[in-house]
Amino acid sequence: MDSKNFSAAPPGRRAMLTNAIRSGLALAIGVIAGGAQSSAQAQTGQPQASILHIAINVADMERTTRFYTEAFGFTASPPITPDGQAARIFGLPTPIEVKARFLSLGSVRVLVRQFDKPKYAGPARDLPVIYPGWGDIALRVGDLEQVLGKVRRLGGTVLENTRTLEGTPDKPGPEVVFVTDPDGARVELVSF
Repeated sequence: MDSKNFSAAPPGRRAMLTNAIRSGLALAIGVIAGGAQSSAQAQTGQPQASILHIAINVADMERTTRFYTEAFGFTASPPITPDGQAARIFGLPTPIEVKARFLSLGSVRVLVRQFDKPKYAGPARDLPVIYPGWGDIALRVGDLEQVLGKVRRLGGTVLENTRTLEGTPDKPGPEVVFVTDPDGARVELVSF
């Protein structure tokens, strides 16, 4: 969303977007690819919108890259340098310094951004999952215990109290557990 559209958004939407940006996590998606068509797409044959990428702001781009590539199998692009319009796009005062790269998993691309100027210098936050804004990214994993071991080794935290076996005794479902990355962003792991 560019700064012009952000300014034109209703105050409630601006607050929600600001909260999502401040939380450093813009990752949860309801439907990624191959989902239901919107009514506009069904009528015109053209999608009204499609996902380009999801962005996450991080304290240390290299640490985050290592976490997501080694724990979950994302592939990393070379670092990219935003152009001179980045400050305007983000609605920040100039000058800014930001590092970025894409992490890809299947058709999903996550843009990892490290802002060095201005730099967030406050404490890490553990925002309740009920706050408005993006909540988490959900990943399907095969060997849950192996992935959880990697999460711990790479500086993430396993939220053991969230571990749940869904379904019923007659019809067991997947095992679900939340973890956080080294910056505290939530990742939902679902093992089928």
